[in-house]
Amino acid sequence: MDAHGEKVGEYLTSGEFYEIPYRTMVRCISVCFILEASMRIQPTCMSIGEAVGIAAAWAKKHNIQVNALDWNDIPAAERSYVSKM
Repeated sequence: MDAHGEKVGEYLTSGEFYEIPYRTMVRCISVCFILEASMRIQPTCMSIGEAVGIAAAWAKKHNIQVNALDWNDIPAAERSYVSKM
């Protein structure tokens, strides 16, 4: 994580994760410094970009505005390009 020397008090154990809500991709996001530091690292940015692309394609295919889309309406098997491999 890119926290620039800040002391991080809580660490996730192996296998734990936190989610970034879909709604933050279609609205401005306001987060604490530590969360912002973890959101801007490349693997996270790539995952966010993938999710936004999947959501945009799903919304276009189903004639839904992206800000009205509920991520949970997208079938789990279609939520990742990795799942196609």
